[in-house]
Amino acid sequence: MDKISEAEINSCTRKFLLDNDFQFISTKNNGEKFYYRINNTFPPLYKQPDCLSIKDNVVIVWEEKIKFKDLFRKQATKISDIEKISNLTLQSDWKNDFISQICDTLSFSPEIILLMGGVNSLKDTQSTPKHVIPNSIIQLETTITLNSANIKLVKCPDNIKNLFPFTKCSHIL
Repeated sequence: MDKISEAEINSCTRKFLLDNDFQFISTKNNGEKFYYRINNTFPPLYKQPDCLSIKDNVVIVWEEKIKFKDLFRKQATKISDIEKISNLTLQSDWKNDFISQICDTLSFSPEIILLMGGVNSLKDTQSTPKHVIPNSIIQLETTITLNSANIKLVKCPDNIKNLFPFTKCSHIL
């Protein structure tokens, strides 16, 4: 494979999640896409998740980059993907707003939803001490060779490890 795109990383994330019996949510009942708040400005800025998955009562908002270090790169919004996911899962009003979108779509009660963040990128070979995934975020790592990919669960909060019976999987591209 000459040049890897974020679409290949997304395909690997989805394969890993399917192997672990997750389902995907892509649109609300009215056909609109899901968006989550990413800043405190007025008017607020919103972002569509790269992937949105659910298993049992756990909803995971996924962000993906080709290079691991790009998960930490501040973008035009002046906030990195890691910060976006952390803020979403920690800011109660942002979290509650996003959970209500999910609950309206799936007819779930907001009290039962556990909202988590997850990231996937190519295997890191050049990280620095400042590039550390917070313990509250799920981290996948992808290695791609010629026409196959290996995806591995690198970090996962203890309270949801049971959702991932398979911590590694392979995928033909």
